[in-house]
Amino acid sequence: MDSVFEVVANPKSVPKDPQAWANGYLQTIKMEDGSEAVIPTPPIQFETAQSRPFHLASQIGGDSREVLQMLGYGKGRVDELIERGIVISK
Repeated sequence: MDSVFEVVANPKSVPKDPQAWANGYLQTIKMEDGSEAVIPTPPIQFETAQSRPFHLASQIGGDSREVLQMLGYGKGRVDELIERGIVISK
């Protein structure tokens, strides 16, 4: 097995590396505030598995109401759990 590598002189230079972009090792994501960030993709790629786009997770408590209601909790009970500080909701 052959390996190709190159020394990265500075981590700040990685998002500007044309080979990293060409090989699919970087992707741009949009943050909640509208800004963009460059993140690395998994360093191992398989021909039989397509890479998936990265999505930001919601904030802690961002889906609490929906999840609890899907689990069968009524709106009143969910409100009570939030008011008592047992559940975080955003």
